[in-house]
Amino acid sequence: MRKQLLGALALSLALSIALSHCGNAAVGPDASAPLDIGAVVDTQSVDSAADTSSKDVGTGAGWASWWDGAGDPKAGIVVTKEAQVAQVAYAHGEAKFVLRVDGPAKLIELTAKSDTTPRARLDVSKWQLGRVKTFDPKVNYNPTNLADSPPTDLYWCAVTHLTQIYQPHPTGEQGFAGTFWLLKTAAAGQPCPDYTLHIQAQQDSGYSIDIVPLSEYSASDFAAGTGSEPVVYLRIAADAPADEGYYGIGELFDTPQHRGQVRALQLEGDFNLDGSSNEGHVRVPLLVGTHGWGLFAKSYRAGSFDVAATDKSQIVLTMQTSGLALWVLVSAKPIDIVSRYWKLTGNPLLPARWAVGGLLWRNENKDQAEVLQDAADLRQHDLALSGLWIDRPYDKAVNDFGFDPKMFSDPKAMITALHKVGLRVGLWSTPYFDPGYGDKLKSKHFDFAKSNDYFVHGAAAWSTILKWGPPVDFTNSKARDFFKGLVKQYTDMGIEGFKMDYGEDIVLGIANARLEWTFADGSDERTMHQAYQLGYHEAYASQLPKPQGQTAKTGGGWLLCRKSTWGDQTQASMIWPGDLCAGWVKFGECTADGECHAGGLPASVAAAISLPTAGFPLYGADTGGYRHGRAPKELFLRWLQHTALTAVLQIGGGSDHHPWLQGKANNSLTTGGTFDEETLTVSRQLIRLHARLFPLIWTDMVATQGPEPRGVGPVRALGLMYPQLSGDAGLRAHEADQWFLGEHLLVAPVITPKLEREVWLPPGQWVDWFDGSLHDGGASGKLVTLTVPLAKLPLYVRVGAPVPLLRPTIDTLAPSTDPVVDSFANNAGPLWIRAELAGGWQADGALSAFDGTAVKLSGGGKALTIQFTVKGSEFNGVVLDIGGVAQVSVVAELLVAGQTVPQVANSTAVAQCTAACWHYDSTSKRLTMRMISTGQLQVGGN
Repeated sequence: MRKQLLGALALSLALSIALSHCGNAAVGPDASAPLDIGAVVDTQSVDSAADTSSKDVGTGAGWASWWDGAGDPKAGIVVTKEAQVAQVAYAHGEAKFVLRVDGPAKLIELTAKSDTTPRARLDVSKWQLGRVKTFDPKVNYNPTNLADSPPTDLYWCAVTHLTQIYQPHPTGEQGFAGTFWLLKTAAAGQPCPDYTLHIQAQQDSGYSIDIVPLSEYSASDFAAGTGSEPVVYLRIAADAPADEGYYGIGELFDTPQHRGQVRALQLEGDFNLDGSSNEGHVRVPLLVGTHGWGLFAKSYRAGSFDVAATDKSQIVLTMQTSGLALWVLVSAKPIDIVSRYWKLTGNPLLPARWAVGGLLWRNENKDQAEVLQDAADLRQHDLALSGLWIDRPYDKAVNDFGFDPKMFSDPKAMITALHKVGLRVGLWSTPYFDPGYGDKLKSKHFDFAKSNDYFVHGAAAWSTILKWGPPVDFTNSKARDFFKGLVKQYTDMGIEGFKMDYGEDIVLGIANARLEWTFADGSDERTMHQAYQLGYHEAYASQLPKPQGQTAKTGGGWLLCRKSTWGDQTQASMIWPGDLCAGWVKFGECTADGECHAGGLPASVAAAISLPTAGFPLYGADTGGYRHGRAPKELFLRWLQHTALTAVLQIGGGSDHHPWLQGKANNSLTTGGTFDEETLTVSRQLIRLHARLFPLIWTDMVATQGPEPRGVGPVRALGLMYPQLSGDAGLRAHEADQWFLGEHLLVAPVITPKLEREVWLPPGQWVDWFDGSLHDGGASGKLVTLTVPLAKLPLYVRVGAPVPLLRPTIDTLAPSTDPVVDSFANNAGPLWIRAELAGGWQADGALSAFDGTAVKLSGGGKALTIQFTVKGSEFNGVVLDIGGVAQVSVVAELLVAGQTVPQVANSTAVAQCTAACWHYDSTSKRLTMRMISTGQLQVGGN
């Protein structure tokens, strides 16, 4: 369709230019009249039953004479000569956003009805085309190399004119909407090409801007050897107001805030760091602004974002391409920009529920007996984890797709035994067949794969020096099907998850030189440095148990992936950050021995906050770190205070971090105490807290699903929660070490070897989760310095806000046949809802859990109203746990039933009630209530 459209466009353009040269009317509307392109509806506040069909409508004169003979009526192309304003609107509630194109000023501005100034401004006058005299097929043209080693024959063409030339007919047979623009460029003494822009409003997402060379109708990505003096770079510029924060881009280990940073959009070598790379395992060409907009480049080509680094007032996106599908995303709330991106690229995949219940692993397992002993110890020490996965070596050779019988004599029996105690099982895996280099064993599948040409073809000897040989070519359908069949052998056995390691061999190159890889489908490393993960992960994801919907108790499995890219969130359900340091070091920090590091605990915290803003909601680091040995006690517990308050909890590392293994110490990076009884006690508390938070985590994950996704998942960056304060110095000082879990929990773990830290308290009142103390953030937030003992972390709940939890006795989210193991999958039980009041009675909060159970708290002074809906599909009523209740004289009248609710002896008895009941503890000032049916409860005070 694009070829047909652009062919007609070119015909009309040629004639229109010819007419203008003959003294005819100017091309397009009056050059002095900016154009409003379209209205986009944000359905967040729109009746969902409204008509969602789209219509092309125009305002102003000119539609009757839509074709003057120069256009192609069959393609719906028109050359307009009259001044007009066109709008692509939707009959779906009230339109909220308008993209305004001002040709003479060369500006594209995004506004909303409520805006007094544009929320985004793309300065087309600063857009550039990077052109080379001669294309060198051995050069990778990576934009991140431009600062230090640009191509010697590179010159830049600047935009000189932006002129509207077309308007689609409202009833054109092709149904093309939006407007077309001629973009003319120039460079002193050099030839420069013309480009076209096709700008179109897209329902509920934003605006697409297709940037296409006029001479290359079908190529949105550069094709080597096409034309003379080809364009190899596109540069897009946008304004960067000083009060705006910027998120997205991917998994970053220094800070989730990109202002002042130049970010590579791909994994690159960095031999100054102990990981030998920039740790760019997950990079997405998506930038999210706190003014409520986003910029997404739909390309797997190399790129970079300069976010107000070179010029404090400008954002510059540079892509290695000659054409680009660019998106300006819009939303009423900045935190929903990512959900607009999901509408374009797919919803994030929900893993099996138990996958977010906590996982255990060892770097190496001796044998089957050790795995079973770990499971027994885990339950003996009352650690509420839901699964484990087995790292290599467990097979004879890498990817034999079996078990070494000398180590695992009966893997099916092992899996059955683990299921009994509520633990599901996964395996480590890679996209190779071990070639048996040196003294290693060869995979039994290697020779067959090699003889059938199932591997990616690498330049020269590059593929022979890799640890496990060349990666499998998943663009080869026969190789893909063969590999899937091998994965199925594991899933048929009962394996339900895979840790997807490596697969990062396909890179752009070293410095400016390409490292060439070719694939069966004709692609090469210039796109497959990102897109390889799509085929790799699909081969596993396709073989996992199929999800049974958002209320499924089991099903779905999980993939825990190291590298990923845009669009892969539909199958890479969870991300782990690779091999971080077991230390306190920051990303890029160099120690006294001269070694510079990928980072430890501070890096993990920054990555956990940044990744969800790029479309991957579920992040799980190795608690304690991986490199440099076992974490000391202090580091491990601080790290666990971080991972327990994220969506994915993993306990493992390069040296075993099992909390019950005491006395072991071998860390070469940092000093500290060894694991002891306090380590185990605090670990038990934090692991169970993570398991209890499942309803919060899963409710936020369910919100990412369906045709109208919302939010970013459970972990939320400060600047997206408080966009109006994104320029605040206190917020900016701590957006790399504080986050929200859900809407109401503020998490601020200690990430240095100290017993104190500074915390930014957001506006409003906050209650310490552990001791109930009240803290006030004022009207605009406040910095406070806190003393934080090792057994505690700064965790605060918003006053009056309900937080959903599982019961305090929960052991696992997975099914279990052991009656001693308390399983959510076996019995959901009541939904526990905790809220903290201040000043006796202050509450204003509502909750709707993933299964439909809903509670609303409201009131002040001496009266609290609790409305509850027990219509949920899973939970059996609710238990309300409300702190800060100063006095109670009359509690309890279910107004719907008209009956007084009885009081019981203690809070433990409340949980066991089969009908409504309550208990008030005057010492702790906690009110606990059990509710079974839908109704409204009045609590009175005096």
